[in-house]
Amino acid sequence: MSVKLEQDTRFVRRGRDKAMMSPVGEIVEVLDTNGCAGPKVCIGGDLSVGSAPVHRVAQRILPAGLQQWALVFLDQGMRSASTFAAGLLLGRACARAEYGFYTLFFGILVSAAAFHAGLVGTPYVALSASKDERSRAAYLGSVVVFQTVLLLAAAFVLLVLALVEWVADVTPVPAVLYVCFAMALVSVLCRDFVRQLLLADLHVWSSLLLTVTVQTPMIVLLVVLYWTRVLGVGATFCTMAVCSAVPATLVLVRMRTRMRLERAVLAEHVRENWRLGRWLTARASVNLVAGPLYGWVLFASAGPAAVGLYGACMMPALFLSPMCQALSAFGLPKASRAATRGLPQVRRVVVAIAAALAVPLVLYCVGIYVFSEPLMRVLFAGKYVPAAGLLVLFSAEMAILVISSAADCGLTAIKHTEAGFVAEVLSAAITVVVGLPLVVLFGVWGVGLGLVASRLISRCYLWLCLLRLTGQGPFLARAAA
Repeated sequence: MSVKLEQDTRFVRRGRDKAMMSPVGEIVEVLDTNGCAGPKVCIGGDLSVGSAPVHRVAQRILPAGLQQWALVFLDQGMRSASTFAAGLLLGRACARAEYGFYTLFFGILVSAAAFHAGLVGTPYVALSASKDERSRAAYLGSVVVFQTVLLLAAAFVLLVLALVEWVADVTPVPAVLYVCFAMALVSVLCRDFVRQLLLADLHVWSSLLLTVTVQTPMIVLLVVLYWTRVLGVGATFCTMAVCSAVPATLVLVRMRTRMRLERAVLAEHVRENWRLGRWLTARASVNLVAGPLYGWVLFASAGPAAVGLYGACMMPALFLSPMCQALSAFGLPKASRAATRGLPQVRRVVVAIAAALAVPLVLYCVGIYVFSEPLMRVLFAGKYVPAAGLLVLFSAEMAILVISSAADCGLTAIKHTEAGFVAEVLSAAITVVVGLPLVVLFGVWGVGLGLVASRLISRCYLWLCLLRLTGQGPFLARAAA
């Protein structure tokens, strides 16, 4: 065993030496800091490092840090693909009114996921990195109890609404949909929480395996329901619930040895989560209010056809959404671990992640400009063929969000989430003062210009905050609170 370990260690060292001779060697070294040396052989419990042949092949192709990023991106891409497939199949299978119910409830699910991550998942990832093994086990037990209470409260509210609807029939939404959605809400948020627990320890292989075990059966079941002509909104939510609940429950059962419930520190852990998560929740609230403003003003000033063009222009930009979400999932654990070694290390990790993504994002925007017409003809069968510059605007806005996600991770890791809230308020103010008048004057072009302006200014503020808190030279470093 010792000989085998020594051989694997020499192999990793040779790969790292080769990487350091390349121009991106420093970026690879930073991304590989605290990285996992191999795939995990199980989900949950004590996940030991493996030396499986698939990992040794992957290590020859990509260094460990970039390999982790690729796996997290694949993980997030599968999640986004399954969501897209569910919406596509349901849109083909049911009437417009029923699909409208799905759109309404799915929007609630997305908002609930943002609030749940801000209150539970993200604070755990940021705070657990600095705790010792015993304190971390107690903290994990407290967080599990906290998130269970939140999910049960949300389910209780939805079940009360279902009862009121069943008795009084006050809305056009069937009562059974509230019940199905309550099951889906609890299961999906629990699954997302478990995924964050795995990524907090940089168990990217385990996270990918969890996603595969959830999304693959879900897509298969939805296709079967579609071909048998029984697919509906209720069946879709029940499928989400079952496929998410079973793997997530199994993972939590396997992780029970890593958690411990201590009533003496439960209240303190909840307060600790709240101190960090309150700004994330407030930020989600601002985004929930300000986000739809462009669409509504465009609808009032230019009509529904312009809103349709706006939605079509967003489609190529949304291809970057998995990258943004994967960066948040991958970058926060990296930055949180770097924070235990000092503020300059946080800046080093965050800047390296942003630098590694800059060139691909620029190439993506150039590709959108060059291939805009054939791309839109394929996506919408020639129905929407906007100007190439308009598509580049929306793609640039999403690219700014991706790059700024690295700064978000750094600020959360050093427990300065209030900067993100201020940036979101600044973005909303620019939207109202600059963006909305541009929409009235220039229509969809005004939406693109307003989005780029608000994102660019607010995200520059985020980067300045990060540099001020962790930087050197002209920027004054300040200890994290």
